[in-house]
Amino acid sequence: MLLFVVFGSLTEMQGRSVAFYVFYLWSSMEVFRCPFYMLAVIGKEWRTLSWLWPTVWVLLYPLTTVAEAVAVLQALPVFDETGLFSVPLPETVGFYISFSFSLRLYLLLTLFGLFINMRHLLSQRRRCLRLRRD
Repeated sequence: MLLFVVFGSLTEMQGRSVAFYVFYLWSSMEVFRCPFYMLAVIGKEWRTLSWLWPTVWVLLYPLTTVAEAVAVLQALPVFDETGLFSVPLPETVGFYISFSFSLRLYLLLTLFGLFINMRHLLSQRRRCLRLRRD
């Protein structure tokens, strides 16, 4: 959602430094994630990568989430002013569904998802480290 809606539809967001940080952090996570899963698909395990992937992910995922949240917060005023992607309802209802409200809801869900994903990955990392010692 962030890539296509916030960065894709708002040209003023594309030149901001937060766009660089979001893409840099996304790409940094992929450098470790893709080889890890490619090896898993063919049934191979590289212990260093098996340790490195969840360790790097635990460090980069919160930073990526913060960068995404900053991008959404910076885009909120633009969506409020322009009304872009807002849905007008019939005259009898008398209001419209603001896209900014959807972005605020996205921020709450992102924070909730951060908690869930961090808890899951920390348990995976503990399991990986336990297996490595054996």
